[in-house]
Formats: sequence, C-alpha cells, structure tokens
Amino acid sequence: METLEDVFRVLKKEATGTKAYFPDKTHRAFPVSREFFKPIPFVRSEASLFFIDGGQAELFSSPDFCIALMRVACSAFQQNKRVKLLKEDFTVSIRAEFIEDKLSYVVTTYPAGFFSAPIVFEAFDRNLSEGAHRAKLSKILEEVRKCAEIVFANKIVKENAVEGDIIILDGDLEATNYYAKQYYEQLYPAAASKDVLITALAKTSTLLTDTGSSFTALLEGMSSAGIWYYTPVAEINSPKHLAEIFFVKLSEFSKHIFKFEIYNRHPPLDLEKIFSLLAQNSRDLTFPGYPYGMILADKLARVSEQEKSEAKLRMSVKFSKEVKEISSSISATNAHEILDKIAYKKYK
Repeated sequence: METLEDVFRVLKKEATGTKAYFPDKTHRAFPVSREFFKPIPFVRSEASLFFIDGGQAELFSSPDFCIALMRVACSAFQQNKRVKLLKEDFTVSIRAEFIEDKLSYVVTTYPAGFFSAPIVFEAFDRNLSEGAHRAKLSKILEEVRKCAEIVFANKIVKENAVEGDIIILDGDLEATNYYAKQYYEQLYPAAASKDVLITALAKTSTLLTDTGSSFTALLEGMSSAGIWYYTPVAEINSPKHLAEIFFVKLSEFSKHIFKFEIYNRHPPLDLEKIFSLLAQNSRDLTFPGYPYGMILADKLARVSEQEKSEAKLRMSVKFSKEVKEISSSISATNAHEILDKIAYKKYK
C-alpha cells in the first residue's frame, strides 16, 4: 500500500509542459497558449453529420491464417435528428504466404469486391511488426478495418452526402499503411468535388507534452469553463497525415477532452459551425461531451458474441471437412482461451 501511495502521489501531480510531443520531424508542435482556446457558439445549420465506425470479430485463427467477420457502419444526423443508419458486413480472410521471398499476409474479402484491389501486407513491415517479431494477425485485421472505414466513407460521400455535409471517421486521419494512404487519396478528391468535409474524432488520445505529461490534462488545467475548441496544436508536413489537429470539449458537464482532426487541404472553413454541430450532438446523458452519433455508429458496428457464435456454427457446418483439416493449426493458438475457461470455471 505504501508503494501505491507513492504511485498515486506522482500521478496526482499537475500536468506540465510547453507543447505537445511528437517523435518525428514531420510534426512541429506550437507552444501551448491560453489564447488558442476558442469558445463554441450555437450555430444553426442544415448540414448533415455522418459518423463512421467499424468492428470485427475473429472466427478462426492460427499462426498462418485468420477468418473474421467485419462490419462498417454509419449514423447520420441533421439538425440533431437521426436521419439514416447504414451498415455493410463482409467476411475477411488473412493468410500467410511467401511473395518474392518475403513473408506476407494476403487479405481476401467475401463477398469479393469490397476493396478495389488486392491487399497484401509485409509481415515485417516496421509500422506493423513488434520489434523482431512479425506483425500479429490481429494487428493486420485492425489495419484492414481502418481501410474498410475509409472505403465506406467514400461510398457515403458519393451516394449520400451533399454540399456542406461533414464525415466524421473514428480515430484520426493518419495513414498507418500503404493501402490506407491510397484510399485516403481516393476519398479526399471525391469529398472535395462535392464540398464535403472529411474529419476524424478519436475516442482516446495518448499525446504527451514535452515533459511527459498528458497533453489533454495540460489543456484541462489551462482552460476556462464552458465548451471550446483548441488550435493550433502542430504544423504537419507529412503526405501520410493530411490533417490539422484540434482538441475539443463539447459539454460543460464533462471533463472529457477529445482530439479532432480535419483534412488540411480543404478550402477555408467555418470552424464555429463544425464544432457547434458536434456540441449539439454531444448532449446525450449516457456520455455527455461525446457525440451521440458516434456512440450509435460504434454500437451498430459491433459484432456481438451471439453473431460471432452463430457465424462460427454456420461456417463449421457448411465447411465441416475443411474445419477438421485445419483444426491442428487452430489448436496452435487456442491454449490461452482454454486456460481462461479453466480459470473462469474455478473462480466464478
């Protein structure tokens, strides 16, 4: 307990720092300033907000392959009223293969055609792997889901959005792999041609200050009451991250501060309108300060345990012979699952 007291004593110290810390040279942080806090006024607008999120559930996995259900979903709001719910489901298979003497992961979707071209990740890509270890299949699945969200956003832009509307992706606008960058390069011009804005809202932010404190904690200590947005944070000069970073507090009844990004090559913007619409959508009592549209998109995108079990059963019945043939591969990775079940039965 004495050790824990020391830990909490350190954690309770006031956040310090003069700017955000970015480890790479493509992001140049600006010194923090109280002058960068801007109040969010109430603005009426006919613009629609399209909140997009994705989810997945692994059905079968082994050291050399993975089969998963994937879902992308969108909730649309206009004048703070829900006007549309959209979702798309598909199955993803990831298998390990050697391509030109490089261990790679080949991604296939069913039904075919969700992605316009084949997706192949190198297993030892430095952006995906962990030290000397190859990238985990679960990490590849996350990257595929991110790509799927971008592709789905492009469909929303082309089929549902009109001039002045706003797309809000989950997370950020940084392309963490080659394919995400390619899909962003398709999304941005499509959105610009219709004057639709591309943005992203992160559920969490791990950004630190130049002294190692939480950047959001530093902003919270500096900010005044009410709702606000904070800018500028950093100048970004990276072809993989075409964004301007903001931080927002969207409810006076919440301490939550979120990172928000906007495509940085869009024509001049009405920032007060953008953040006002977000704040108006962030009044739900279940999570004040977080857009209800994103809560709904997250809920819609989730693959439930029941859906996962039913899909595994259907696949096992239809492909019983194939499942038996790969059972030795599957058993190579399910030891933790067995131990978890044993522990649960013993101590529940």
